[in-house]
Amino acid sequence: MSIVLQRLYSGGQIATTITTLVTGAANVKTLITEWSFCNVDASAHTLTVYLVRSGGSPGLANILLPPTTLQASETLPMPTGQVLYAGDTLQADVDANSVITCPNITGYTVPA
Repeated sequence: MSIVLQRLYSGGQIATTITTLVTGAANVKTLITEWSFCNVDASAHTLTVYLVRSGGSPGLANILLPPTTLQASETLPMPTGQVLYAGDTLQADVDANSVITCPNITGYTVPA
């Protein structure tokens, strides 16, 4: 069995529409080990993160991080240990475009 450390998301700005950051690949389990969000604006902004199981859609039933305000220049480390199976997704949205970034998401994949 091989365990592979991977960069799952190479970084970018989060949009006001719910956007998929990572999708669980087929035939492996993905364990999230490091990720964070940064407010790069001079004003406070609100971020919401969802862990959506395969075939589902983001909503109240699968909020991982309820709407949370990040102050200007604040970095929010996220909890680790989430497991994505094939088709599961991490998704996020914010209250304004180009103000909150996710520098990267790293994790391990192991055969399912």
